[in-house]
Amino acid sequence: MISILSIISSKGDILIWEKYRRDVSKEKLNHFTYILLKSPVGSLPPTLEDDGIYCYYIKKDKLYFMMITKTKMFELIAVEFLDKFYGLLGDFCGLITEDTVCKNQALIFELMTEIIDFGHIQTTSLNQLRHFIYSDPVVIRKSLERNISRKSGPFGLEQISTSSNASNRPLVKSRSHQELRENEVFVDIIERLIVHMNSDGSVFSFQVNGCIQLKSFIYFNPDIRLGLNEDLIVKNYSRDAYATGIYLDQLNFHECVNTENFEKNRTIVIHPPQGSVSVMTYQMETILPSSIPFHLTSLIEESANGKDLDLLLKLNCNIPADRETLSVVVHIPIPSAMKSFMQQFSMTENTAEFVPTERKLIWKIKKMSGQSEAVARFKLIEAYQSTASRLQLGPVAIEFEISNFVCSGLKIRFLSVNDHRQASTQIHRWVRYVTLSDSYIFKI
Repeated sequence: MISILSIISSKGDILIWEKYRRDVSKEKLNHFTYILLKSPVGSLPPTLEDDGIYCYYIKKDKLYFMMITKTKMFELIAVEFLDKFYGLLGDFCGLITEDTVCKNQALIFELMTEIIDFGHIQTTSLNQLRHFIYSDPVVIRKSLERNISRKSGPFGLEQISTSSNASNRPLVKSRSHQELRENEVFVDIIERLIVHMNSDGSVFSFQVNGCIQLKSFIYFNPDIRLGLNEDLIVKNYSRDAYATGIYLDQLNFHECVNTENFEKNRTIVIHPPQGSVSVMTYQMETILPSSIPFHLTSLIEESANGKDLDLLLKLNCNIPADRETLSVVVHIPIPSAMKSFMQQFSMTENTAEFVPTERKLIWKIKKMSGQSEAVARFKLIEAYQSTASRLQLGPVAIEFEISNFVCSGLKIRFLSVNDHRQASTQIHRWVRYVTLSDSYIFKI
């Protein structure tokens, strides 16, 4: 049962919150917000716990969507609910920003009241909710800088690669008006990685939390048929014919999915509701993929003057050579005694900045291609005061987003639409693969 649902800005401002039960005070919300803001980016798991109170959160569009409860939940369910809550805001309000939340508080309060009753989740269905929301959205007009590349993907499907939403317009303008992109279907396979590695490069914690997100803009809502990898093995399903196939530990389907043929040929039939829906969620943690996106090696030495520390970092990108990741951000905690630093990079368009209030260096890499290496050398001025100074270095956290790549190897074999009513109309189908860092940590 959920006690508090809230949206927090990147600066720690509580933009909106709703208390459903009296068993958790607002002080706990402030406490968990403080922990999120003061911890290095990517260093925390998706679940926080304090004195028997649990906090589940996701970060979207520089906002934290947070849920607090006294009941421990399965992480994947909590994250999926928060992701659906975020998706509903996008359907009603369009582009989600801090300004959007502030100017649509009445509408968001209506949504928060409808989706949860006395701590129990009631619905996240857009079809049901749109009839009970009376507030009109205040749409924030903002031009989107998008870099969309369309090309023929595997099995003849077209793929879309973009880091922005398909549209900044709301799907629902009011209770009775819709704004749709007709005859298009978008399918996103999104995986969030939790990887914690020792200084010797060995992995001591690994988890993939993934989902297949579908958004259909076909007005008569036809059934959509998806084919997944034929060699897919799922722990909570009986089929295990392929010993070397793709292995998932958990797999759950949305209620709109017909799984009658899933065991036979790994296909599902979806009757999608309006708006965005997570048709499938899954988890992978037992078997490590053959290659994870990044490895980091480090070397720390004392300078000849006995006061400075020399830090060498080598970041290897292990994704396929024809893929690339944009805007890699490396967060490096440094000794509190450091006065300034010097830098040297092996690649152009690398930058670094010192954030004194957070006691860390931020190394930014504009772009990394697959199978490439980025090297950074830092001289930390007056950082070495005692042997304890070296213990203040690290752990290093990495933020990244990779398009057209997922660690699990899950693929869409085919995507077909039962368009009996519009057999003569072309329906555009887009498939996108995205990998995100959820908590990607290296000890150094």
